[in-house]
Amino acid sequence: MDPSLPDSQAITAPIPPISITVEERFKSIDIETITHVVVHLPDKRLNQIMLCAANIPYDFDKPWAYWFFIGKILSRGFFGNED
Repeated sequence: MDPSLPDSQAITAPIPPISITVEERFKSIDIETITHVVVHLPDKRLNQIMLCAANIPYDFDKPWAYWFFIGKILSRGFFGNED
């Protein structure tokens, strides 16, 4: 983690690959129509993801960089890119 960078770039670890599992009832949804994704992750799960993906613990006092990193992981999984 590089605290001198903006939060959106502070975690310099590579974005890990992710596979998305979809319930049968949602398989017919056109991904092009998705504009927002809401994800609720408990603090313990965030810490596990960060330790596994970037080898750094989640900082509960300054979570923004971690939220950006998790968002990039999910964006790659859903849309194939980090943006």
